[in-house]
Amino acid sequence: HGHEGVDPSFVEGASASAMWSPRRRVTSTNVVNLDGKWYATDGAERDIHGNTVTGAGDFSLTIAIKQGGRRLEMTSDGKNYWASLSGRGSLNWNDGEVWVRKVDCVFEDWTDFGACGGPCKQNEQQRQREYLYLQENGGQPCVGAILQCQESIYCGAAVMVNISNATNDTNETSVAEGGIEDSDND
Repeated sequence: HGHEGVDPSFVEGASASAMWSPRRRVTSTNVVNLDGKWYATDGAERDIHGNTVTGAGDFSLTIAIKQGGRRLEMTSDGKNYWASLSGRGSLNWNDGEVWVRKVDCVFEDWTDFGACGGPCKQNEQQRQREYLYLQENGGQPCVGAILQCQESIYCGAAVMVNISNATNDTNETSVAEGGIEDSDND
């Protein structure tokens, strides 16, 4: 009652069957790009490109990539294998083998300059960035600041306040937080 025309997934207490619909299924691409050179536990080089793994000689396998790149599955010599991705640079196979690759540290984009002060000087705006992911397996570390400050006309500027004095009809301009005081008594 009262839920006519409302998407059942937004209705509190709706049953799971009412919430699932084949039209709502979302297919995603890999969240983690696995393409590139990987090195097996025995030092063998493996090159992943899409759903294909190649190596020395005629080594070639087709893999199924699941969970946005966090799980791989393959069949080799009649046996099924699967691997889970740890971080961005280690594939841990169910038979104990580990494939690794170097992963360089990557920063997220800078935020826009915003708040004044804080870790910056009072007359400066700040912006920051976070690490998107850190280096792994001998990859390059991130180099550079995660916080930047820049002087800004919007920070620490005097706030002008106009006060009308009804008794002697003068306009006084006072300044908040230090600065110039101007009194105009004509």
